[in-house]
Amino acid sequence: VAISRGLNGIGLAIVTPAIQSLIADSTDESNRGMAFGWLQLTGNIGSILGNLFSVLIASTTFMGIP
Repeated sequence: VAISRGLNGIGLAIVTPAIQSLIADSTDESNRGMAFGWLQLTGNIGSILGNLFSVLIASTTFMGIP
């Protein structure tokens, strides 16, 4: 688990600055705050939904593997 969490952290450290620079480069200064707000909102909603769905599928089996 620790190794997968470490790899997840490395991946996020690579992707997050690229996404933020893409948003900063592709929006006007007047809309930049709104764009970053939407980025945070969608990330938080994804975290909430991911946790809810993981609870739902935790009790299921996949190809006979519990």
